[in-house]
Amino acid sequence: MSSFIGRPATTLAVLLMVGAAQATPWSPPISLVDAHGRLAVGNRLHVTGHIGGNLVHRSSLDAGATWTAPTTISPATGNFPMQYGGLYAAGDAVYLLTAAAHMGPSSQHLDFRKSTDNGMSWSSPIRITGSGQQIRRANIVVSGDSIHVFGGQSGTGGYGTGLFYFRSTNGGLNWDPGKPLYANADASARLAADGTTLHVAFGDKLAANSFGGRTSYMRSADNGATWSAPVTIGEEGRQARQQIVAADGQVFAIWQREALNQGDPLPADRLGYNRSLDGGLTWLGPELLPRDSGVNREHQQTWLTPSGGLHLSWSHGDPGNAASSNGYMFSPDYGATWLDREIAFDTASSGNLPHNIIADDNWVHILAEPGAGTYVRRQVILSGDFDGNRVVDGGDLTVWRAGFGVAGSATSLQGDADADQDVDGADFLIWQRRLGSRAPASTVAVPEPAAWTLLIVGAIALMRRRSV
Repeated sequence: MSSFIGRPATTLAVLLMVGAAQATPWSPPISLVDAHGRLAVGNRLHVTGHIGGNLVHRSSLDAGATWTAPTTISPATGNFPMQYGGLYAAGDAVYLLTAAAHMGPSSQHLDFRKSTDNGMSWSSPIRITGSGQQIRRANIVVSGDSIHVFGGQSGTGGYGTGLFYFRSTNGGLNWDPGKPLYANADASARLAADGTTLHVAFGDKLAANSFGGRTSYMRSADNGATWSAPVTIGEEGRQARQQIVAADGQVFAIWQREALNQGDPLPADRLGYNRSLDGGLTWLGPELLPRDSGVNREHQQTWLTPSGGLHLSWSHGDPGNAASSNGYMFSPDYGATWLDREIAFDTASSGNLPHNIIADDNWVHILAEPGAGTYVRRQVILSGDFDGNRVVDGGDLTVWRAGFGVAGSATSLQGDADADQDVDGADFLIWQRRLGSRAPASTVAVPEPAAWTLLIVGAIALMRRRSV
């Protein structure tokens, strides 16, 4: 029988039960691994990382409420999970990328392992990089039988020296030779898969010895066999730490805005993004992430679920400053609109830079500093669910009616669905569109459609009276 052992950030071996009913929607931070943690979600949650002298695996069958005791994959020496995207899961299978040492400024060869039984056993490592194809940072994504690995290389001084793509079309048994995609790229780059359409975002360097670059994009419409030429999707100037996610034909890319010249003052607003509604063929244009103007938000991580739930986490302040916390925002519609910013957690003793954020329809999970093994979770926000019962129903309309007219300071608990700090007709329209929606695990009874008509008529009458 598996034991379920959690590791609070200040204690190494006590029972972990992450409470569901908190004053904050986020669970208290706990430590799952000591260092180099990576998260993934398939039929269950998975984490890998270092504990003591071993590379270990843990899993959770209850969305992160409890975790199995660590089991050893290999000695830690020579086996470091790839930063930041070295773990992926789909169904019962778990896929892992490791390198011989910690991913600092140098590039290293990549080794691939696979488990087909939720981490109980693992295949022997397979070297997937060839001569001259060492990688500094990489991520692994799986779609069907195809496994995609994409990464950026760096040379002397940590400056980028190119992008490489690796593919297996038979579940990892064999790998195609690595393919160089673009030479003049920063090492921080990311790949996303939406079926057989692949998307990559990276910084096109402005000079040979520069970090970051102008955010650029490439796509493959044939499962990685061929790739488009790069196109610019970022702003003028220099950006870094590009991230990209895709689902349902929509693509979201986000970057960290930098000073044009290294050493100059940083931009007041650090996070910018762009969106595509047609699978990357055209882009809407760069935008700044709303809220918190002037706050140094950086080192972002993002995740997109089918149907449009977009999750974003970042270091809320300089990650080297112990006073910096972990910030979070949610968009219910692929990044078209954003809800209120939240502070996911703040350990006070260390900055809380995220290493992973993953989600499904019910829960969102963050793994962050300290140790790249500090874990928190919360239930996914259900837009229009003002009373927090995980279903959009008449109770939420009651909350909206009570809050109607509040301006400048409203929250979602008062009926503000669009995060503009007002409770008005726009929030009612969101509630109306989401009426009857529920979290997948919800068992709350939903009234019959005839009852909705009476509620909606009453709400419209309220708005008319207030507008007279």
